[in-house]
Amino acid sequence: MEYVQEALAEAGQTVEGIIAVREDDNRIRRALSMTPSIQFDRSEIRFKLVKSWQERPGTGCS
Repeated sequence: MEYVQEALAEAGQTVEGIIAVREDDNRIRRALSMTPSIQFDRSEIRFKLVKSWQERPGTGCS
């Protein structure tokens, strides 16, 4: 965040950060409570595989 503030942000711009974790962690939450410019969130990633082709006859490959 310091690099972004010093090298990339324009005058008057503020820089904020985010930490996304899979499981909540009270130790991180407590440490970040003193740093209001960093948001702490729990993340969930979901995806769905969708078959995009049919099995090719005689190859056993899909």
